[in-house]
Amino acid sequence: MHGLILADAATSDAERRVVVYLGDYVDRGLESRQVVDLLLDEPLQGFESVYLKGNHEEFMLVFLEDTGVGTGWLNNGGNATLYSYGVGLGEAAGMAERLEAARVDLASKLPPRHLGFLGSLRLTHEEGDYLFVHAGIRPGIPLEH
Repeated sequence: MHGLILADAATSDAERRVVVYLGDYVDRGLESRQVVDLLLDEPLQGFESVYLKGNHEEFMLVFLEDTGVGTGWLNNGGNATLYSYGVGLGEAAGMAERLEAARVDLASKLPPRHLGFLGSLRLTHEEGDYLFVHAGIRPGIPLEH
């Protein structure tokens, strides 16, 4: 995708370039950690970068505090994210114990810069007369709400 953006920008004479990432950097395959590393380590040269929070980043952040969401998170790609950070579900007898062990292990293996990145994600971004969000807005509700 970055290559396509750069190729498109090469044909533009825009004075300002902004790339808006819309979220779900995690839970979308076995390389969630690598995706976050890419976003942190390889920003597009000559572009301002804006990173929005998707529901999967929120799911992951909540899991780090509350294993009660664990089963739902695992069923929505969290298992792949755990794998990408080198975390398994272990072999404890009960699911609650397995989720707690995974939460603790993830918290210890999640690089502080990844946690900082996830915690800094914005919900919206306005650019000119465009509003960028991860999953949509509700018609009839004022944007500020």
